[in-house]
Amino acid sequence: MESDDRKTVLPADRPPGGGADLTALERGKGGLLPLHVLSGSELINRVLAMDSPEEYVQELSSEDLYWLVKKVGADDAGPLLQLASEDQWQYILDLELWGKDSLELEAADQWLARLQQADLRRLTRWLVSEGGQSLGYLYFFRRLEVLVKPPDEDLEVPDGFFTLDGIFYLRAPLEEAQQTVTAILHTLAANDFQKLQALLVTLGGVIPAELEEDMYRLRNVRLAEHGFLPYEEALAIYAPLDPRFLAKPDDAEAPALGLPDWVLEEEMLPVAPLYHAGAKGPLAEVVSHADDPVFLERMQMEFAGLCNQIVVADRMTSFELEDLIRVSRKGAGYIDIALERAASGDLEQARSLIERNTLAALFRAGFGEVLSLRWEAERWTKESWFAAEGLQPGFWGELWGGALSAMLEPRPRFFAGIDETEPVRDFQCLEEVESARRSLGLLKVLDRLLAGISEGFGLDRRLLRAGPATFEPILFNPFAYVCLGLEPSLEPLPVEQARAWLKRLGGGRSGGSAPMAAFEDLFVETMTKYAAGFSEADLQTLETALRTLWHEFEEEYGQVSPETLSSRYAPFIWIESAP
Repeated sequence: MESDDRKTVLPADRPPGGGADLTALERGKGGLLPLHVLSGSELINRVLAMDSPEEYVQELSSEDLYWLVKKVGADDAGPLLQLASEDQWQYILDLELWGKDSLELEAADQWLARLQQADLRRLTRWLVSEGGQSLGYLYFFRRLEVLVKPPDEDLEVPDGFFTLDGIFYLRAPLEEAQQTVTAILHTLAANDFQKLQALLVTLGGVIPAELEEDMYRLRNVRLAEHGFLPYEEALAIYAPLDPRFLAKPDDAEAPALGLPDWVLEEEMLPVAPLYHAGAKGPLAEVVSHADDPVFLERMQMEFAGLCNQIVVADRMTSFELEDLIRVSRKGAGYIDIALERAASGDLEQARSLIERNTLAALFRAGFGEVLSLRWEAERWTKESWFAAEGLQPGFWGELWGGALSAMLEPRPRFFAGIDETEPVRDFQCLEEVESARRSLGLLKVLDRLLAGISEGFGLDRRLLRAGPATFEPILFNPFAYVCLGLEPSLEPLPVEQARAWLKRLGGGRSGGSAPMAAFEDLFVETMTKYAAGFSEADLQTLETALRTLWHEFEEEYGQVSPETLSSRYAPFIWIESAP
């Protein structure tokens, strides 16, 4: 197939710090305006200032125009809707008018009003043509009251009705729809009175449930061509794929994939999803170095379909530019995980993997990596000490507890940190998967240590039930007793002893005998003594966990004056309550 004749509209600018540096995408004709950079009014002005704005808009794929409209804002996108084709209108309405399996009339009121303001005559023709007739009939059936005045008979016409021929008296009772309905009817009467009469005569025979069901079926057929599969089919994207079943780069029996035969020469391929997939990772690298137009077009088409399948599988009902970016990053993230695992940083191997496997297969392989993390976390949780005590992941604190909770979600996510704009998000690279796995390893050894300490010192379970308990006191209370020259214990410290301990550590920098950091090794050594039966690898992991914990303790208590320490707020240690 010759791809040079295909009108693929490509991005002209790179969104700063966000979109992919898709150099290869920028070599084509036209340009997808930089949605991240420009405001809605600037985008409109850019389009209208073009030599052929109508040609530009209609050369956009329906997906790309949809996201351009969303960026501009539906109520301000009149110039774009005026320039768009009826097929592009249909795509927008297919996404915007349906809630599950029923037409949302309020949404229809809003979008038909926008189209009416953009191009009333064309909208009127479309609603009585084959393409929009079903929508027109169902909408007028729901929004229009019709009274028929037989010839030579008197008819008392209620207030609000008007007639265009002296026979049919019409009223749009809903105020939100009056202007749109009236404008369309008057325009239809002025341009094709016979079609108006045919519409009004036929409305009485409309069976709305059957018509709506047929419209919904056709809508699903149209959207399936863009990757919006039925929910049960879309879920297949989350069926994990063993990487062993991917076609290998050196597999001679797995030729490079091309565009499917059903993609027509004049088909406009969507750019926006791949453009917003992110600037880092193997996928972005392969795209930025792509020099084969057929390969690039295949990636555009597949990635857009993949993102739409994710939208359905995730039961997303919101469609804003931020949603596109989030789904695009999710799709690219799982693909990158699979490529990093299989290609080990080799760009040529990564490209070969993409050439010989569908992007959906790579996504599933990447998701399998993440899902295996959840399975590991679930297996451990079921046999862990903390779960046996009836405790929740929050027992491990904000950081480790947040990481564990994110791992245990039905579709695991990455805990990026409480200070991040999005603390919990989808995994974006293999290092994040390995980071979560390391966090799980730390929790495993800590859990074993806590089990041994609680059994050895006879932990009073009431301490775990009093308020939002966390694990730190089970480690720091015995350590505090040791620092004070007392027998280690899990009993809450008397407040004066707790203050003496913090002062000894140098808390508050108030003249303590030593800086806090000097006690890190002692803390690790003291706690490691209770790690009976640990392997050498587990002991190394435990040391990492303990040192991380000590640094958190320093950050929490380093500026706390010992005189202010009380049982009211002491997250790392149990202190006796004041009588």
